[in-house]
Amino acid sequence: MSVEYGEALQLCGDVAAAREVLLGAAREAATAGRASDLARAALALGGGLAGFEVPLRDEEQAALLRKADAALPPEETALRAAVRGRLSLALAGSAPEPDRVALAQDAVRLARAAGDRQIEPAVLAAYCDAIAGPSYVRERTEAATRMLSLASDLPEASPQRQATVLLAHRLLLVALLEQGDLTEAEQQAAAYQRLARRLGIPRYGWLPEIWRAMRALLDGDPDAALKHAAAAEDIGGRAHSFNAELMAFTVRMQAHLDRGTATQFAGEVEALLTAIGPDMPTMYRAAPARLLLAAGDASQARAVLRALLAGPAQAMPKDAEWLECHWAMADLAISLDNRAAAVRLAAELAPYEKLWAVDGIGGAVFGTVAEQLGRLAAYLGRPDEADLYLAAARDRYELAGTPALLARLDALAPPRPQPQSAGAADAAGRLKRSGQVWLVEWRGRRSIVPDCKGIRDLAVLLARPGQPVPALELVEAAGGPPAAAAGGSLGPVLDATARHAYQQRLADLESELAEAEENADLGRLERLRAERSMLAAELAGALGLGGRARFAGDPAERARKAVTMRIRAAISIVAAQDDALARHLRNAIRTGRLCSYQPEETVSWRT
Repeated sequence: MSVEYGEALQLCGDVAAAREVLLGAAREAATAGRASDLARAALALGGGLAGFEVPLRDEEQAALLRKADAALPPEETALRAAVRGRLSLALAGSAPEPDRVALAQDAVRLARAAGDRQIEPAVLAAYCDAIAGPSYVRERTEAATRMLSLASDLPEASPQRQATVLLAHRLLLVALLEQGDLTEAEQQAAAYQRLARRLGIPRYGWLPEIWRAMRALLDGDPDAALKHAAAAEDIGGRAHSFNAELMAFTVRMQAHLDRGTATQFAGEVEALLTAIGPDMPTMYRAAPARLLLAAGDASQARAVLRALLAGPAQAMPKDAEWLECHWAMADLAISLDNRAAAVRLAAELAPYEKLWAVDGIGGAVFGTVAEQLGRLAAYLGRPDEADLYLAAARDRYELAGTPALLARLDALAPPRPQPQSAGAADAAGRLKRSGQVWLVEWRGRRSIVPDCKGIRDLAVLLARPGQPVPALELVEAAGGPPAAAAGGSLGPVLDATARHAYQQRLADLESELAEAEENADLGRLERLRAERSMLAAELAGALGLGGRARFAGDPAERARKAVTMRIRAAISIVAAQDDALARHLRNAIRTGRLCSYQPEETVSWRT
């Protein structure tokens, strides 16, 4: 009864209480020598026989499973199969991949030998997890399809059947996404949702929101994706699901990249990396490093590429995350102009040209590997190879109906420019928007940057070289209020009398500080320095360039601040892709109430 009670607590979302009950049941069964009860309690720790969400690196569960495997009598073939399959799953991330695969294969063999159609779906799920890498998509598709077939033999209302069907739909959906069959994947998502909605259990109910977020990203609607991620996290929180939290985080990373707002999410990414610590394998840092690079911090990206080049291929096991991590590393290699990394990544990705890179259990679909191979080939100076890969990618995106990916491809592969002289090439550039990204060309280098208000400001200034543009006009062009509707100021922040009083007090403080220092009066020194810092900050906030008074509520002043900050941020984003262009922009862009593009030589920009 303790095992059933623990499983019921899990389904209600009380994971901590369920764990205590099940650990107690397992210890009691081990002490009494009841091997079968020990096995069932150990299996229940991972969500029951189906194992819908199994805790990873759970040493207590792994130890109990090993103990049960050793204690089960020979005739308990089916239960031993379940134990070995679950042990393979529980050892993910802490045991070599070949060991996990061998355990899962042995579990499938034992289940089939026993003819147990209840145990076999559970061990097939464990087998799918052990072979989750890109080399076994067909095998996982077949195993998940068989799971659905076997589940039809189980009692319709049994929790075992329900969990098995849901898990099979989830496994099939991921395998179909990897093959680019988005239509069939959506059918699996719909089937999953119908059953999960009928059950009304939070543990099962959060995943459809993640898949809606994934679809919104493919449709080019990152704002909708963020809303679905929040809904998934809310539902998953009721089940204390770490997977829900992780998948919502993944959606947010991609959504902020697509929106061009990586800087807004950089703090959360840095906090996650800090919380995980240095033990996180470098390969799994690639996706977070990509966002941090877009936010202007290249340190993590460089560390990831150093690790890629320093270690053998075996140092990055081909697990469920391998393809998406290598996709992200290809982005890093191109952005940081690391030719050696690009060469290696092109070779490693080539066997999987027809697959699509997918995050986790469908948190994001990055695109077909052919696109990334095309980008790598173009970067490495192999234009014919690049054309072939990008043409294949275009065909797949049109077939799948993914407008955001098609827009991204349009930006990656614009019509080839006509040959021109070196002098003409040096005096021309291109900054053109395509959906959520901008294509940038400068002195023979082509790159992609995400859309943001600062990039839109640059586009206006580059199109009008030498012409002063009011910051208020830039705010309006980027979607802000009309410049003509801006009201007047509310007067100076500090009037002349107050400014004079502040300045006089600062002068007095200097003499008082000298006296306190001479008398070694540390307490007085600290108070005087604090007062000086406060007054200096107040005065600085009230004065602009040349000591001119700032005006409270001045819309032109607000526009100056906003435009200056976002242009600086945009140039930092450009710097992650093209340092030379970023240096040119820093030298040529003037910001203030009037902004302008003042290049030293005449430059013709196409926008």
